[in-house]
Amino acid sequence: MAAAACLGLLTVPRPVAPPTYEWAARHIGRGEVVLTADRHAALALAGFGANLVPPGPVAKGHEPDVRACLSPASTRADRAAVVRRHRVRRLLLTRRDRAPGETVVVAWSARTGEVLARVVGPAPAPVTTR
Repeated sequence: MAAAACLGLLTVPRPVAPPTYEWAARHIGRGEVVLTADRHAALALAGFGANLVPPGPVAKGHEPDVRACLSPASTRADRAAVVRRHRVRRLLLTRRDRAPGETVVVAWSARTGEVLARVVGPAPAPVTTR
């Protein structure tokens, strides 16, 4: 019976630990603004002192900005407007997101496939017509 009990303990599925974001936090200054579409990442990074432009239920009203910044259909001007409005310095991208051309990859997680990218330079000024 003891052998069966030990075998049972070995075959019990263990829950998968949620990803930690220490790998990203090392590259994010305290108070820097990070934009991500991942709710769990937003909550975790806030714990490291980052300011977030979080998705959906975390901060109602930001969802359109998060989508505008991360959507492949968005233009550089769309992304620049979001970057300026929220003073975004970093993007935390999921596996599904592509790094926009105006970013540089700083770090990535081999475990989750997530990428931390830095927004390069100041956002371009909006074009105004009279």
